[in-house]
Amino acid sequence: MSFENEQDNRMHKAGWLVLSPGEAYEYRFTLGASVYLIKEEKGWVLWRAYWSPGEPIPRSEKELAVLANFEQAFQRAQSYVEWRKGRRRGAS
Repeated sequence: MSFENEQDNRMHKAGWLVLSPGEAYEYRFTLGASVYLIKEEKGWVLWRAYWSPGEPIPRSEKELAVLANFEQAFQRAQSYVEWRKGRRRGAS
């Protein structure tokens, strides 16, 4: 799959879903656990949420970081994903 902008291609290649080109991305760990990278007025927001089965509203959510530019945001988002994946492996 190829996108029009390099940012979307980079996120997709790293395993993220492109929700809105150039603006919003999701990395899904499980059906009920995701992290998002969203462009807002204040900068790029890294946000995580957990859902209970069948519930439309997250049972837990947290803003993890607000970063000034995409490169910083991408690096922080990837660090979080790797940390979370390693944490899950360690819990098994």
